Amino acid sequence: MGWFKRWRSRGFSLNAEPQPQNAKVRLLDLTFSDGTSIRLKPDTVLVLTGPNNVCKSASLREIRDYLTEGIPPGPVLRKVTLDRTGSIADFSDTISKAGLQEGDGRFVKIGRKDYRLSSIEEDYDKSFVSSPPMQFFVAHLGAGERLELTEPIRRADYAYSGPSEPLQWLEFDEDSEEKVSTIFERTFGMHLILNTLGGEKLSLHVAASRGPDQATTHRATAARA
Repeated sequence: MGWFKRWRSRGFSLNAEPQPQNAKVRLLDLTFSDGTSIRLKPDTVLVLTGPNNVCKSASLREIRDYLTEGIPPGPVLRKVTLDRTGSIADFSDTISKAGLQEGDGRFVKIGRKDYRLSSIEEDYDKSFVSSPPMQFFVAHLGAGERLELTEPIRRADYAYSGPSEPLQWLEFDEDSEEKVSTIFERTFGMHLILNTLGGEKLSLHVAASRGPDQATTHRATAARA
């Protein structure tokens, strides 16, 4: 598994803890149109549940539109409050590394646009709402994209290349699969199980029990590599 050995030789590990990032933008409070308010603690995992057409996806879209475009929330949400941690220097370092450096270093390319690094101080004061660097601190998946991620996909050939799809990563990294299932179980009381016994396809199932161990050959191969 040449690709795996190259990763290890460069200091990468599938189970390595993420490097600390001082510059962070996070949701602090959500206030809904009926007056309900939710305060989020650091590293909180908030799960919106309910039947169809109760505005779960609409809530996420309003949060996205406010963060990325500065569009006031509504009609589902009344207010979105942000919190940021890190100094201007921390954010400058993060944005400089995340963007593509341009010319003499005064600009970085974010998407298809040039972003002037001297704008960081002004954008810092508004927690980067509606500014190009916001995409480095938030991610949004629409309902269609979320459903697509759970569709059965073909197992990768790990002898020649690394995983490229979320389900392939869960198959390859057993610890990550366990973490995802634990979060799902805390929320719904059910296990999220990746079916690795279905031939060439990987499928995601919900079940009351974990079932038999589904250890696959590639995990043992990765350990030997």
